[in-house]
Amino acid sequence: MRGRILILSDSLALPRKKGESQILAHEKTWSERLRKRFPEFTIAQTSIGSATTEDILYQCQYWTVYDADLVIIQAGLCDCLPRAMHAWEVELAKKLWFGEDLHTYVTKHAQNLRGLRNITLTSREQFAERVSAIKGRFRNSYWLSIIFDKNNTPKRFPQISNNVRVYNNMLRRIYRGNFIDLDEIVTGHFMEDSLHLESKGQELVFERMSEIVELELGKES
Repeated sequence: MRGRILILSDSLALPRKKGESQILAHEKTWSERLRKRFPEFTIAQTSIGSATTEDILYQCQYWTVYDADLVIIQAGLCDCLPRAMHAWEVELAKKLWFGEDLHTYVTKHAQNLRGLRNITLTSREQFAERVSAIKGRFRNSYWLSIIFDKNNTPKRFPQISNNVRVYNNMLRRIYRGNFIDLDEIVTGHFMEDSLHLESKGQELVFERMSEIVELELGKES
């Protein structure tokens, strides 16, 4: 029986707490549910908050030796999330004498600036290049689609709908049949921040990924 699974992700596979009412326990994450559902398989995981494809690609150098039979990747939102300033602009502002005032201004007008500038941490060219490189590191990998709360996120991050559509299309083109579209599955199951899934959303992702595990590894058990 084959039985090594690797999960690489951003914070969407991690537990989370926002205030006292918004809590996602570790055992409720889709990754931990998967681990309990398939105790016969060894499931390794690296999940990094705010990770981009650059971070995921960097981790690949450590995990290729693991020789996973199945790799599940969930990342991309931080790559394409609209931002008000470039990283280098933020660092430069910290050094300027009026940096504090600039920070106050940007924070106050962040929503409008995100819509106007639509700066992303990863360009489309970089994204496609990195995703292709990640795919090439593993013999059998799946990539979960970039998701967000369509009812609320665009209010905070104008341009996100188009960005996610474009970046998901790149994932779909590169991964083809191994691209897992979660869009309709998780609708209405986001936390108040409109970017992370609550327990029911995590459960739905777990159910979909259980199907993939059974398809890929169950057939030889």
